[in-house]
Amino acid sequence: MKSNILLLVISLIISLLLGEVLLRVLGYDPAFVNPLNSFHQSDPELGWLGVPDFSARFQKPKFDAQVTANQQGFRKKISSVTPDPEAKTIFFLGDSFTWGWGANNGELFTDRLQTGLGPDYRIENYGVNAYGSAQELLLFKRLLQAGNVPDSLFIMLYSNDFSDNLDRKHLSRPYYAVADGTPVLKNIPVADPIGGWAKNLRRNSYLLTFLSYWINYYQTTRDNQALQAEVINTQRPQPTLSDNSYAVMRHVLKHFKSLCDEYEVRLNVVYIAGAADFASGAPYRQAVSHISASLGIAFVDLTPEFTASPAKYHFAEDEHWNANGHELAAKILRAHIEPR
Repeated sequence: MKSNILLLVISLIISLLLGEVLLRVLGYDPAFVNPLNSFHQSDPELGWLGVPDFSARFQKPKFDAQVTANQQGFRKKISSVTPDPEAKTIFFLGDSFTWGWGANNGELFTDRLQTGLGPDYRIENYGVNAYGSAQELLLFKRLLQAGNVPDSLFIMLYSNDFSDNLDRKHLSRPYYAVADGTPVLKNIPVADPIGGWAKNLRRNSYLLTFLSYWINYYQTTRDNQALQAEVINTQRPQPTLSDNSYAVMRHVLKHFKSLCDEYEVRLNVVYIAGAADFASGAPYRQAVSHISASLGIAFVDLTPEFTASPAKYHFAEDEHWNANGHELAAKILRAHIEPR
């Protein structure tokens, strides 16, 4: 009996090794549908950061993109322009929109900005998938402490930043709790870091990547269909902002403003429109506009241009920008960067 079990285990190991070798010989390019655990690694303070020099396919039903990180783990810039040594430096912070969900390197709006603005500007993309603005504030502090001080900073905000800042269900990230009206940062170091030996093994195994891709593909397709049915439900009550979510967002942006004033950085807040903004005039955009005005922060609203034709600029069944969306965002932002 024991010999049969041992033989079965040995046969399984040999089969797995043969499958691994076969996929590598055939030139299989690993593809992932879960970018958080595939393209990122845990960070005790920030929650997670990109894996340095990691390159793989990010594939879903509506796109197939090659994602490549630089030495710091952020999206590697691809542009025909090389900035001059004295170029003005502009940082972009944000979540999956800035990270470039579904977009190839070179298609990102930051890549297009670098090419369009020319060598007088140095565009740096510090977008991290699934970040909330609270995490972006911590990342900005880290960059400043390392001596990376830009001339201008653009914070890219999306409606889910309000909930991400309060996300205490997923303890892989720091979050804010509100006590007596005062936001208090919690969960540093993070209690439940992403990754682990199993995900690292999968990332480095072509066979496990291949198998998990197809399992996740069908799971994601099913989940997306359920999510889409919820998104297009016109009978859903119009969302409203809680006092806590508004207070935390104002707290975060106020700290951004304070840091930028201290380091003489020009601060800009950019609002990215989503399906709720196109359909019902959701309160997120108005809240960001109001907070920015009250703090004296320059506000850039992408909503009007994107509302004209949402289907043209977003992936089908996905609110993220396609290549057209990145191109339009670059065009709008360029007008706010170049001197008039």
